Amino acid sequence: HKIQCRFRPVACSYCHDSIAEANLATHQQNECPAVPMECPNKCGVSVLKPDVATHIRDVCEEATIPCTFRAQGCMHTVRRALLQEHLNESMQTHTMLCSAQLQKDADEIFTLKQENMALRSEIVAAQESEKEARATLESELGQIQAKRDAFEAEIKAEAEENRRK
Repeated sequence: HKIQCRFRPVACSYCHDSIAEANLATHQQNECPAVPMECPNKCGVSVLKPDVATHIRDVCEEATIPCTFRAQGCMHTVRRALLQEHLNESMQTHTMLCSAQLQKDADEIFTLKQENMALRSEIVAAQESEKEARATLESELGQIQAKRDAFEAEIKAEAEENRRK
């Protein structure tokens, strides 16, 4: 019975896990992470199930990817296998896109420098204003302290006079 039992444990030929013989086919078709599968893009490469997404994202020649000049404005998408051809054919367009991007960046840098200079001027003005306010407050504090000292002296003098009486 042990030799013919459909539920006896057998090793999966891919992941080597122990699986009931009756469940082996289902395991290998649906569950086993070590079963190689054809790339869904039909690029001809066999990949392990857990690696399919990485394969498509990074290396699959049949995957559709954006042009490497997307950030500069090229909205073309192409199969990875044809990317170099697109880059060669679109060199002038890509150069113009890069030039426009550089000009835009230069304009933004100029604007930011202008804003920076204006903010620096505001900081200098605020520092000068703070310095003047501090000087005024210190002067007023000195006057208040002098009045307090005079008042305390007057109180001491009156207290001394009242003691003598």
